Amino acid sequence: MLLVVDVGTTVIKAALIDLNNLSIIASAKTYAKLRYTENGGAELDPEYLFDKIREVLLNLRRVDENSVKRAKGLVIVSHIAGVVAVDRNGNPLTPIMTWLDERARGYPKEIFRGIVKLEGYNLLRLLRHLVVTGGVPSKAGKDPLSKIMWLKDNEINIYKKTYKFLDVKSFIIHKLTGEYVATPDEACLTWLLDTRTPDYKWSRSIIESYELEVDRFPEVKYSTSIIGSIRKDIASSLGLNEDIVVVGGASDLAAAAIGSGAINDNEPHIYVGTSSWIAAHVPKRVADLRHYMGSIPSAIPNKYLFVAEQETAMGALEWFIELLELEKSSMLYEEIDRKVLERGRSTGSIIFIPWMYGERSPINDENVRGVMIGFSLQNNLVDIYKSILEGIAFNIGFSYYFFEKKIGRVKSVRVAGGGALYDSLCIFLADTIGRSIERISRPQEVGLLGGAIIGGVGLGYYRDFNEASKLIEIYRVYEPDITMHRERANIVKMFPKLYRDLKPIFKRLR
Repeated sequence: MLLVVDVGTTVIKAALIDLNNLSIIASAKTYAKLRYTENGGAELDPEYLFDKIREVLLNLRRVDENSVKRAKGLVIVSHIAGVVAVDRNGNPLTPIMTWLDERARGYPKEIFRGIVKLEGYNLLRLLRHLVVTGGVPSKAGKDPLSKIMWLKDNEINIYKKTYKFLDVKSFIIHKLTGEYVATPDEACLTWLLDTRTPDYKWSRSIIESYELEVDRFPEVKYSTSIIGSIRKDIASSLGLNEDIVVVGGASDLAAAAIGSGAINDNEPHIYVGTSSWIAAHVPKRVADLRHYMGSIPSAIPNKYLFVAEQETAMGALEWFIELLELEKSSMLYEEIDRKVLERGRSTGSIIFIPWMYGERSPINDENVRGVMIGFSLQNNLVDIYKSILEGIAFNIGFSYYFFEKKIGRVKSVRVAGGGALYDSLCIFLADTIGRSIERISRPQEVGLLGGAIIGGVGLGYYRDFNEASKLIEIYRVYEPDITMHRERANIVKMFPKLYRDLKPIFKRLR
């Protein structure tokens, strides 16, 4: 038995998982609410978040108290690219600046200054980052380095009191164990970690080039490392085994890559949740700077994960449902899917582009916003639903075209995340990218399953990741229609021109 807590941006899930077959014995969930600020902030109170984790674990215990007590390990999976400053006693000095937080736009200033530039970056700093860390902070200010430098400029008193800068998962692990530890995947996104070799050390030279100190960052350990036992007072209050240990865990992205079952080299998966990404495990770092695709350390030691992340996917549909003030339920989602399917595979008359909160890949631009083209008085609600689901598929296809150029052509792609439950979206994806789409069983639980596999390997229950991945089953395969692929590919080809034409308008509207 293994406990996994999946800390999403707004939904927190916990599950007790049987490692024999990855079956979920008991589960519970709760919700966290982000706080938005006028300067582009999107933050969480750290203690509030930890209380939510307590809540979901207590709810899980109420479902099956005896089984929960038998759990030998706990794994945290979480969203990343957040920053919380803590003092020497581990007390938070700031809210968690989440991955959605944009207040640090234009930071770190040093990397965008200079006479010789490439893609807006100081050429020498850019090359140094790419060689050592494999990536570079985006202009949107959403990366941890940007947020740390913003704090240094705007909250100097807090900066001086800071003992460690932690991400979401490393903060939770500290609360559970008292240890200051980050896994390579979360540490990498600071763009301060030397990822040239898989021993993963903080790059002193790059950190000091920003006048920061190495000892303000946590120790880096593999995702499969056993970090330590849960503090006895917390284990007791949650009704857990007093010998239960915490395994390093992973980001939602790295865990989903494992939970998708696509663990072989250059074998891609697409995750469609509030945001979306395309990712594939690779033996060496791969990067496409122009289209903001790069590699982070995988949860599998000695491997990397090549990633193209996109800021908004099903979040666009959720936004529209909230706008209509409809009550969210499985019946509503099933009805939307059914009605869209009834319209057939052919492309609708409306083109929707889901750039609702800036974009990362294949365009790195915090100014872009959602676009709907071609709707008229003749359109109805279902037309708009269909355009949103098609637009998500188009946008993923826009990025996938460049992604596959780096990993090589494949015949099929795994799909996971809550969006994979929509047959219509899976069909649109297959037709857009022209590849078979393999929907796994329980696609919405991919983070929990990935976390369980990581924990199972770390605790020695599985020999390796290959053994565990065989437990991930494919539920259904969606084959592309050649005619529809041509039709949809032609629309995707319009995206670069639409972006070029709209770019000055987006900038002016900010």
